[in-house]
Amino acid sequence: MKLFLYDKFWDSFIELPKQVQKATKTFIEKFRTNPKGESLHFEHIKNLKDKNLRSVRVDQTYRAIVHQPDRGDIFHLLWIDHHDKAYRWAANKMFQWNEHTNAYQVYETNEVSESLPKNTNDSTLKVEDTSNFMESYSQEQLLKIGVPEILIPSVHQINDLDDLEKMQSHLPEDVFENIFTLFDGGDIELLIEQVQEGMQTVDVGEDDHSANNQRFFMQITAEDNLDEILSEDFKKWKVFLHPSQRKLVTSDYKGPIKVTGGAGTGKTVAAMHRAKYLLNKSSQSRILFTTYTRSLTANLKKDIKTLGIQPSQLRIENIDSVASDIARGEGIIPSDAKIIYNNSDDYKKLWEEVLEQNLSKYDADFLASEYLDVVLWNNVQDDKTYFRTPRTGRQNRLNRKERKDVWEVIAAYQQYSTKEGYFLKEEVMNKLANHYSSTEIKPFDHVLADEIQDFSNAELRFLRSIVKEECNDLFLVGDPLQNIYGKALNFSKCGINIRGNRSKRLKVNYRTTEEIRRMAVSCIKGVTFDNFEGEEEKKNGYVSLIKGTKPTYKVFKTPEEEHKEITSQIIESIKNGELDYKEICISAYKNDDLKDLRKALHKESIPYFELGNNTGDKEGVNISTFHNMKGLEFKAVFITKISKGTYPYKPYRFNDWDISKQKKMIANQKSLLYVAMTRAIAYLNISGVGERIEEL
Repeated sequence: MKLFLYDKFWDSFIELPKQVQKATKTFIEKFRTNPKGESLHFEHIKNLKDKNLRSVRVDQTYRAIVHQPDRGDIFHLLWIDHHDKAYRWAANKMFQWNEHTNAYQVYETNEVSESLPKNTNDSTLKVEDTSNFMESYSQEQLLKIGVPEILIPSVHQINDLDDLEKMQSHLPEDVFENIFTLFDGGDIELLIEQVQEGMQTVDVGEDDHSANNQRFFMQITAEDNLDEILSEDFKKWKVFLHPSQRKLVTSDYKGPIKVTGGAGTGKTVAAMHRAKYLLNKSSQSRILFTTYTRSLTANLKKDIKTLGIQPSQLRIENIDSVASDIARGEGIIPSDAKIIYNNSDDYKKLWEEVLEQNLSKYDADFLASEYLDVVLWNNVQDDKTYFRTPRTGRQNRLNRKERKDVWEVIAAYQQYSTKEGYFLKEEVMNKLANHYSSTEIKPFDHVLADEIQDFSNAELRFLRSIVKEECNDLFLVGDPLQNIYGKALNFSKCGINIRGNRSKRLKVNYRTTEEIRRMAVSCIKGVTFDNFEGEEEKKNGYVSLIKGTKPTYKVFKTPEEEHKEITSQIIESIKNGELDYKEICISAYKNDDLKDLRKALHKESIPYFELGNNTGDKEGVNISTFHNMKGLEFKAVFITKISKGTYPYKPYRFNDWDISKQKKMIANQKSLLYVAMTRAIAYLNISGVGERIEEL
């Protein structure tokens, strides 16, 4: 007997009262032990479209909807709800095996075509010349991308994205995604190829173990711990992977792989499953899983445990700590060396002290940025290399004599900072890269890196050097749209070849609703982002399969009015049971912008927790800057101080900066707002004082 759990069953289970959840676990235990036992009370439901759907009694009030085959012993748990609601859910549902995708599908068959308007002119996501758009695809093509034959006449009536959204509830999720891709300019033949790849299965005769089917259905075996699977802490990403994710996770590559995708597309999830795959292949593998910050590292350690991986099985650490530890351990820098950052007062002070002893027509700011953006970015080791190195992005042109003068001061800086015991982080990364590039002895067999858009060339060069160039060496994931530090990356200059088939893209957003996703993308309209290969990253091609509440954007006359609105919404959401305090985050660009809001929360007796320094009530509302929200998610997000005059934030003497520096600052802030907005799962509320900004 096989028993499969539909991912929507888990969604409905989580909404049940606690005592019903307990009864459901008892019911499932009975079911997988003896599915034909008399105590289960299988009941036929009248007037169902699918005659194989059954109601099974969980208790006096709640019913589970199960698909029972005409013959054989493969059962599927599809939904659980109050008696009447469960029956309504099942009324028009069809559950069928699709031989074109090697997957089961759940969809509705009531007269969907009648709900489609004959002409729509109000679409905000219109494609050019959408007249009879879906009719341009043949029945054979639509079947191959998963459209059930009975739905093809209705699908042929879809003329634009408004029509598609109206029909979304009637379509299998994979079909909705595929049709959206076609409207977004996707190629039908490429889609068919991807569907056919997902049809493959490792086990002969086990078609229901295909990647396409495992996206929505999980087999419950005797070894599975039901208490773990059916718990509030269970994460769907532990089991249900998109076929594109599963292929990334379980393929063997002859070199580096780069995975990009918008916020919430499951990049980190794929990397964690990849770590488990590599450990399963060889438990003795030396694996480094790194990311940019300590807070993201802490999240990785917590989440990876849910996959049954103990942190002791691999090294999970942020890249700065890894580099510092190895550099000191290998004697590349002294054990008491002070590693500093390029935005620190120490770095600027060192340059000023060097200039006191070395006359130059260039000031400390120019020399510090020249050293960082040209010398360290390109890992320049001597004056001859510096003379011929392109100074891409630098404003002032330098002739050979001027470059010679600049290099003399740079050499003086290197000598002085080393004598004083200071090493810039990028210097350490380059020293490590130079060391390991000259030896066959490497500290790791595999390296996985998350949030690579935050890394610099020096850090990528370091990662390349600490693992041999061979099968499954580097697995690098990130989102160019979240490049909040304005880092310029060039993989080829770091010895990492990720062009062509070594670059993969995840497109389905699993975190936010489609409404939130669209609003977030609107705030970065007009900003170009590099895709890590010298080309522009596309902002289209992403879709969320989750529909929800439209985000709000309000401006007020005074800060007091804005704070009153935020606290009132929180109090109301808690009162009606819609949210818990810890599911909410209030954020702003700067910590100072939250000062008065803290007072408003205190006045209303709303508990809160500071994400930046981990203080306060852990069960309370989260308070955070945009930066500290990175990598996290919350059911509801409130973003404050967004209006003309406060956004984008302009530092002191901003108007004295050159145009390129101003543009970079504004682009970084738009990217940062995008990051903050995409932390929201279900509710997004943006507010400010004064005049609305046009971007939203």
